[in-house]
Amino acid sequence: MSQNRINEFDDEYTNSTFGFTEEITDENFYIPTEADYIDFGEEEVDWDVAANRPGLWENIRRKKEREDKNYKPAKTEKEGRPTQEQLKKAQSEGAKSDPRKTPAPKKDQKKGSKKNKPDSAKDDKGKITFSKSTTDKLKQAVTDHNKKGKGPKASLGMLKAVYRRGAGAYSTSHAPKMSRDGWAMARVRAFLYLLKNGRPSNTNYKQDNDLLPSGHKRSSKAEMSSKQKKALDKNKDGKVTKEDFELLRKDKKSDKTEAKLPKKKMYIYKNPRTSERKAFDRRGNYKDGEVQLVYVNTVYASEYQGRKVKLGKPFRTPDGPKKMSVYVKNEKGNVVKVNFGDPNMEIKKDNPARRKSFRARHKCDNPGPRWKARYWSCKAW
Repeated sequence: MSQNRINEFDDEYTNSTFGFTEEITDENFYIPTEADYIDFGEEEVDWDVAANRPGLWENIRRKKEREDKNYKPAKTEKEGRPTQEQLKKAQSEGAKSDPRKTPAPKKDQKKGSKKNKPDSAKDDKGKITFSKSTTDKLKQAVTDHNKKGKGPKASLGMLKAVYRRGAGAYSTSHAPKMSRDGWAMARVRAFLYLLKNGRPSNTNYKQDNDLLPSGHKRSSKAEMSSKQKKALDKNKDGKVTKEDFELLRKDKKSDKTEAKLPKKKMYIYKNPRTSERKAFDRRGNYKDGEVQLVYVNTVYASEYQGRKVKLGKPFRTPDGPKKMSVYVKNEKGNVVKVNFGDPNMEIKKDNPARRKSFRARHKCDNPGPRWKARYWSCKAW
């Protein structure tokens, strides 16, 4: 087995057992309500992403302070910095050199199938025929997945469609020293991971979302929930029609008009030692302890408020990707989001034997740093 596959299995085990740490983005940043928070007895700090997440120029200023005389500004294009066209060309050449994106050898390139008709893999209900050994492998994969009871159940029809798609894709993109069967089974494993965890191990994997059950959050055939239908039913006639979307567009126009109205100004001051920022209603002289705060700029309240979270205090995440999450600072001082806990299981820490077993298995006497999921999983037990 290659080292890459070993690393993939290791990552899958770690993610499913403990959880994972991720950088904060606009997509995964979630502001919990007070009811979401859970007290783990850890030290907590209020953190405002709008004020404390520095932009490009603040990062440059910090780098100048850090490197002092050794600081060198980035080169301009005249001084030899690559242009955007050169960067794009280098990236495309890198993609071309990736063996996984090159066609298989000509002897392995196939088009169509003698056994299976075209479009038989368009859904999980197509009649697809494989050899007995391949069918038995897929049946076993279905049994193993459903036995674990994590995520929606798999069906043989789903895995047959995924396998056939993977076998067909082998002709246009392959991995050296990997057979067509191995390539197709790797895609089946990726699909089962997505089914179980609610998210793919590789964010670029979206080709089989149409085979997911409609209740899966990544499913491309998911129907609107009753709440979504109710929210879209603007004229309250019990149906979502074209008229509702016209009313929705009018609402958006009125929101934009309101956004142009004058808003309350906030005056931002910064602690020159810690770079922490604070907002005040008016200009003035302010201190943080004995440190004189420095005026930075003026923003409107809507740009500054409403993005506060607590660092070091876990909160429930009903929509996943795990049972709970917590914002903490990592070893570099950056705030990251740690996701931990199996959403499909309840912990039994009130049972002394189970608690002792869990802590022994996961080495909770030395749980590692606070910015890793194992630390918080152990803390929960």
